[in-house]
Amino acid sequence: MIEGWNEDGYFDNQSTLLKENGRAYLYLAANETDLPKKAQAFKAIKKIYVEYDKDTKLLVDADYQTVVLTHLNHPNKEVQMAAIEAAYPAVRGDNPDQAIIEALLVLGEDPEATVRFAALKSLGATSGETRQKNLAIPKLMLERIQDEPFVAALAIDGSYKNFNGDQALETEYLEALIEAMKNTHPVVRGEALSKYAKSNRKDKAEVLAQAKLMAKDQEAFPLAEALRVIGEFGDESDIPEVAKHLDDTRDNSYQLKFQDMTGKSTQTNHGGLTGHSVADAATRALDKLTDGRPDKGFEAAKVGYGKSADGDVAKNVAAAKAWMAQNLK
Repeated sequence: MIEGWNEDGYFDNQSTLLKENGRAYLYLAANETDLPKKAQAFKAIKKIYVEYDKDTKLLVDADYQTVVLTHLNHPNKEVQMAAIEAAYPAVRGDNPDQAIIEALLVLGEDPEATVRFAALKSLGATSGETRQKNLAIPKLMLERIQDEPFVAALAIDGSYKNFNGDQALETEYLEALIEAMKNTHPVVRGEALSKYAKSNRKDKAEVLAQAKLMAKDQEAFPLAEALRVIGEFGDESDIPEVAKHLDDTRDNSYQLKFQDMTGKSTQTNHGGLTGHSVADAATRALDKLTDGRPDKGFEAAKVGYGKSADGDVAKNVAAAKAWMAQNLK
């Protein structure tokens, strides 16, 4: 049996990574009566079991699927959340467990937003092929776009345009993203534009129009996302709009904080696509907008991490202004 349970309420981390401990942890997940230990056993099996052959891991099997499935509605929230999270490897890959998917779809409609969030997070592991075969998954993601901000942001991020030729559903999806761009929460607005730009490339004019609307946003995260999309879909006529924001040094990252199913504080992090600040996003956009020039136009230098980032962005801003002064008459 597993050793290494400590006073902090966790198993020794190293023991939860060892393939040879997988069956023991699976037994604990199924049979342990100490609920904190049971929950931690589920966290362990999620690490040890995978959906593909790997020497250092165990392959998800019928026993794993059964243990997870029978605990997805456990009355203890800590155990239930850990079981929902452990569903992740069981629904990935080419042979996902359909019973677990169906159970997660039901949980995605749960009255509690935290349960809906956990279910959507595991459903996010399903492949595009799985979603094409089971349109209930993208339909659920679409419904949840109008949910609480932390659920909506996850639904947007986890949604894929895999509608298997269902034009009406695809149209409904794009319309839901446009509506989400008006959400009161900046993360939802920014994530909605990001996914809209990825999902509607056939209508570049409409994507650009939505980005230009969001370029008027007062919050740094959606504004920076708007500049990124303008840089990708626009042309040199959009440089004046981008240039307005070269002096905006606000950090464009956003930590969306909420409580999980057990009441513990957690967060999701947003903003990685658009660099370190609004100004950084603006210089990157200028780089993209002028890339078609014979001389490749303005080229933003790479921005480092940590303490050097602000200085690197400032150098790019100065270089961008100098380039515009010399090349835009």
